[in-house]
Amino acid sequence: GLDTLNPILVIDNKLKLIGHYEETIGTCIALTEEGTSSIVPEETGPSEANKSSGKSNMDPNQCPSKQVKPVACINKILKFKLFVDTNVPDASAQP
Repeated sequence: GLDTLNPILVIDNKLKLIGHYEETIGTCIALTEEGTSSIVPEETGPSEANKSSGKSNMDPNQCPSKQVKPVACINKILKFKLFVDTNVPDASAQP
């Protein structure tokens, strides 16, 4: 299981991966993106001037903003390496 010191992942009874956990430095947060948002950025300048002119200070070429939400805080990262078993004969080394 993943709660062991060195998790083992076997794929299709052929590929064996040995994992190990690494401590993270700083804060690692996993985020999810939720499409375009309806968040309107604050306009700069006096609000009365913006209301009376009918113009917006938003750039029409600016990409729409997206809202992200935190999913999880990560304390350790699980990395896998390919396990090479020397006891299994290599099928490509046939005479």
